[in-house]
Amino acid sequence: MPKIFEWKGCRFHFFSNEGEPLESIHIHVRKGQTELIEKDFFEKRINTMKQELLNDTVGILHRIETIEREVKDLKLSVLKKLTPTGKKVISLKGILKGIDVTDKDIASAKKSL
Repeated sequence: MPKIFEWKGCRFHFFSNEGEPLESIHIHVRKGQTELIEKDFFEKRINTMKQELLNDTVGILHRIETIEREVKDLKLSVLKKLTPTGKKVISLKGILKGIDVTDKDIASAKKSL
């Protein structure tokens, strides 16, 4: 069992390829002949950390969805305020098709404004 490091008389080492079925690599901590922390501690802590990360991720996604909804509502609100209510939108596009507009016509129109 290879030693990772020692600290205050505690020896940290890992096991691999042990047990039936074979277990993943895991860490043990011993002081002398006493086993202080076994793999169960690390597995539980890792599972807890994974769950916390998952909860944080889900929370962040919910916040993003809320912000997206608020932005969409804001856009709709702005569009409603910019769109004239009760008035028909008139487009002059294509109204002068086939008509020649001369410089004299433009000058006359400018004078009338």
